[in-house]
Amino acid sequence: MATWPSSVPCPLVDGITYTPQDNVLRTDFQGGQKARRRFTRSNEDVSMRLLLTMPQAQVLHDFCTITCAEVLPFDWVEWRDPSRRHATYVFKSRPSFQPAGCGWLWYADVQLELRTPFNGQFYITNESGNVLMDDGNEGLTT
Repeated sequence: MATWPSSVPCPLVDGITYTPQDNVLRTDFQGGQKARRRFTRSNEDVSMRLLLTMPQAQVLHDFCTITCAEVLPFDWVEWRDPSRRHATYVFKSRPSFQPAGCGWLWYADVQLELRTPFNGQFYITNESGNVLMDDGNEGLTT
């Protein structure tokens, strides 16, 4: 499986959005409406904005169109996870590019589908912010 190119930077902090995909199937009957889940787990749509140089924009374009053939999954990190574990993504569409105003930087708007569920393990800390440890000297997590 492909891996996100290391030469392409991480998304802008205020430019990333996670949206869960619709996972409810509603059926109308004479007596009312029934709702149920389609799947036990649904994917999430991820929108992000990157600030790139022109060579980085070319690398991103080539990664989407050539390496991933626009539809193949790739590994990157889960940005909500403090430990930055790997997650599997797929492009929903080709990235769109627009000048950032200075002539040599570009904004890239990227639409992805996150296929790895977010499990959210976080270290448990005390009042001073130190990680609590177990008897084996490993950090306690949620």
